[in-house]
Amino acid sequence: MQKRLVSFLLTLMLLCTVAPVAAQEAAGSALYRIAVMAEDGSFAILGTGVLYQESNILLTSQGCCMADTALYAISLDGQEVIAVSSIGQFPDSDLALLQLSEAAVAAPLTLSATGLPERPVVNSYDANGLLVPYAVTQVRKGLHGDDPAYLLTTDAGLLPGGVLLGADGGIAGVILSAQAEGEGHYIAVHGDTIARLTGAEPVSVETPEGIAWLDANLTYAEGFLTIDWSGDARESGTCYIMLIREGNLFYNTYVADAGSTSIELPVSPGSNLYVLVQCAEEAPSFAYSLPADKAFPITVPEATFEGYDFQESSYLISTPSGADPTDYQDTPVATVATEDLLSGSVDFYYQINNTYAVSEMIETSLIVELVAPDGQCYAEPAMYIFDPSLQASDRFAMELAALFESCAAYSEDEIMQPGMYTLRYAIGGGWAGECTFTVE
Repeated sequence: MQKRLVSFLLTLMLLCTVAPVAAQEAAGSALYRIAVMAEDGSFAILGTGVLYQESNILLTSQGCCMADTALYAISLDGQEVIAVSSIGQFPDSDLALLQLSEAAVAAPLTLSATGLPERPVVNSYDANGLLVPYAVTQVRKGLHGDDPAYLLTTDAGLLPGGVLLGADGGIAGVILSAQAEGEGHYIAVHGDTIARLTGAEPVSVETPEGIAWLDANLTYAEGFLTIDWSGDARESGTCYIMLIREGNLFYNTYVADAGSTSIELPVSPGSNLYVLVQCAEEAPSFAYSLPADKAFPITVPEATFEGYDFQESSYLISTPSGADPTDYQDTPVATVATEDLLSGSVDFYYQINNTYAVSEMIETSLIVELVAPDGQCYAEPAMYIFDPSLQASDRFAMELAALFESCAAYSEDEIMQPGMYTLRYAIGGGWAGECTFTVE
């Protein structure tokens, strides 16, 4: 299983007429609406493009370049309506360049040398063609593929191509697309990545050969999500399942067994999920935006585990690196020092102590979840066995290295951030227990 950033392609096209807009700031004149023309002469706004380095080049998101009809760039004041054509998409990213058929009047922007201001905003055209400065309520550094990116939260839905302006008025980032179904969470390509990518030749905007997105049926029962693509199965290739949890900044990837047409995965109670199935003849593709029309939704019901006279206690424990956790299973830990996380000299475990009453072995789903202070949920699926020989005292310690590493990978500076964390686990589709601890 691997975790990657979610990047759904935004394909919203709302018809509108373009009205002149008063200039909001000097940089605004370098921002152009990217649009297609409807039969009645009105425009459907696809997103925003920014004049970049030259007066006839727009930098934008691939999400603004997917229309199968002519594209136009429309200036802030509505006086310029310029035909544009796609130069292409840069390798390993969702950035794109558009060629204007004639030079724009406005001066192009360059990359910011100062980074984001204290209160960053996204300057983006909305579906009505109005240029709006959207306040960013949260911004963190992260990755898009292997490149630096900003992970943003706003109070409004954005079209792709919006620009994060630096404190000096230059380009600090470009909005690619929504991270998940639902408004407010976005990925912006970092200025450093733009600098690197624009030194390379762009390639054509096409899904890689040998990649197919399959239709899938989803069913849920007792903690397990079954994903079945038998109705759209291919004769060859390997199937990869992308499991996206609404609100998370990443998705999990699973590889299906050769020849299989379904997979069963433990999932967290109360989660809203989206599932995509990709069939790849050779290497899978994770560098392109995920197609929203192939993201199949399901809501997992919230539930508490009940039955078998179940009782539990659970808490965090720590040990010297390599030590036997059973020697520390009765010593809960409430606080974790950042230096212990960085040094590698301390191992951490989730100690779970259960009692229950069963007369035979019963196997069901188990999922352990770490909830970070920013609300991101990191989960590890497994199996749980109710064993009659252990029912009076079923104790085990689950190693947390993988969960902690995942949390650090999607945190600023790649370390777990200070604050309160929640560890919890679900059995058979219902939450069974939880504890909290603080990183200082």
